[in-house]
Amino acid sequence: MTRVAILGARGHRALAQVWRRVRELPDGTTLVLPPDGDVAAVAALAARQRGLPVETDPLRMALVDRVEAFPWDGDPALAETVAIARAAGLDVRMHPARSLSEGALLVFSARVSYSGPGRLQITRRGDGCDPMGLPFAPSEPLLDRALAARGQADKLREAAAELRGRQLDLGETRADVEARERRAAALAEEAEATEVELWAWYAPRFRAEMRVSYGLARGTPAWARQTPEARALADEAWERGTRPRPEAWRRLLAAPFRVICCFCAGERCHRATLRAWILPTLGAVDGGELGPTSRQDSSGSARLARTPAGHTR
Repeated sequence: MTRVAILGARGHRALAQVWRRVRELPDGTTLVLPPDGDVAAVAALAARQRGLPVETDPLRMALVDRVEAFPWDGDPALAETVAIARAAGLDVRMHPARSLSEGALLVFSARVSYSGPGRLQITRRGDGCDPMGLPFAPSEPLLDRALAARGQADKLREAAAELRGRQLDLGETRADVEARERRAAALAEEAEATEVELWAWYAPRFRAEMRVSYGLARGTPAWARQTPEARALADEAWERGTRPRPEAWRRLLAAPFRVICCFCAGERCHRATLRAWILPTLGAVDGGELGPTSRQDSSGSARLARTPAGHTR
């Protein structure tokens, strides 16, 4: 098992470079990280995606096989640490950013149960609703319709599960059991069709709301230049109460990394649309979805996960 220390300069902004490097490490690698800092936080998130164990005990930093260092703007503290590591005979690999312009937003997504660094909740309502995240949440009318359709789909799935879990009655024939299974399958298919239909309706309307939120204002030349279909969707978004919030988008895109969170399960979700489609068109790097922690982190990694870096809830 190889033990690799990940070290970064204070203020390092090319966090996508750190994320990609950890994603490339071989299976069986253990990461040894400083207890705080954006580089350590992103390395820990990438390790979580890979299922790699993480240690954050500073006393273990000397017990590594290799050091991967990410310098930024001539940070003297990192240079001193690298010099000490080399003097101790450690294998040190440097990963300088090609330019300072590489500091694009690195964006992950997760369910609201995520409580680690970089958290930004983008829900319209519910526990932990964050005013900083409201410009990236669906409008109340859009949300209400989505929740109603999902509630209908959930009821259909519950009915299907009840049919499949029902105990065999003494008077039932094989034909009765097969008919019940067919009915359960039909209900499950109807539930899926309901959600597919909802998403086909919802997704373009949410994207239109985000165009308005980003800065598209009614009555401007940019509004008039839209295609008739896009303008109709933007008109709907405006009528639902969406308004331009360009300062919120500038603040988000200027951040080193964020983990955008909502309640939804699955990829038919506004956080996935923001992470994988909308924000990358604005220069952000898609870091993917963070699932549940796949294995128990060792040493101090739980403390790292609880140490906010930048904006939190």
